[in-house]
Amino acid sequence: MRALKPSKPQRRPPHGTITPTRNPSIPAPYLPESPRKRSTRACWPRFGLPAPDPALLDLPNTQRVIALDQVTDPQNMGAILRTCAVFGVQAVIVPRHNTPRETGALAKAASGALEIVPILRVTNLSRALDGLKKSGFFVIGLAGEAERTIGDFAPLERCVLVAGAEGQGLRRLVREHCDATVALPVAPTAQTAGIDSLNVGAAVAVALHDLVRCQGDRYQRSLDD
Repeated sequence: MRALKPSKPQRRPPHGTITPTRNPSIPAPYLPESPRKRSTRACWPRFGLPAPDPALLDLPNTQRVIALDQVTDPQNMGAILRTCAVFGVQAVIVPRHNTPRETGALAKAASGALEIVPILRVTNLSRALDGLKKSGFFVIGLAGEAERTIGDFAPLERCVLVAGAEGQGLRRLVREHCDATVALPVAPTAQTAGIDSLNVGAAVAVALHDLVRCQGDRYQRSLDD
C-alpha cells in the first residue's frame, strides 16, 4: 500500500499583496505604498526656509525680482534660484500652479539657494506684475524676438525680470503686462546655425548680469545690506 505524502502547508501571501478575485466586479485589495516610495514623493521640508512674505516687495532695498512664467522643470528652476542667490535677487515670483514645488530634486539643483531666496507663489501672475508696477518696479520680459536689450533702459532702480518656459516663452497676457521686452544678443554665426536662444536658466543668468551692470553701485550696496 502506497503511503500518502503529507500535504504542504499553504503559504499566506505577504501583507498588502493584491490577490486575484474570481468576480471582476469585486475590487482588489488596496496595495499600500512602501515607505521608500512615499519618501520619494514627500515634499522637501520647509523648516529653515525663508518665510514667503509678500511685504518684502514693498521694502525700499528690494531692487531685483525674478518672475517665472510656467517654468515646470525643477532642474531649471533650481539653477535659476542659485543664480538669483549669487546676484542678490530678493524674491522669485511664480504661479501657484504649473510650477515645481520645494522638493528634494529642486533643493539639490538649487545647491543651497532654496534657503536664501524666498519663493512667492501667486494665483495670477499678470495681476501680480501690475501690483509690482504700482510699487515702482519696471517690469522687463525676456523675448527672443525683441529688438531692445536691458542696457537700453539703464539706469534701473527697481526691476522685475520675467522669463517664460522653454519653447513657449511668455504667455500673451504676461507679455502684455510687461513694461518692455528685451532680447539677449546672439552672434550672427549662431543665428546662421539656427541657435537663436538659450536654456531658460542660462538666459536668466545672462540677463541678471546685464541688470546688475545697469544698476551699478546699487548692486554692491544691496549686498552689503
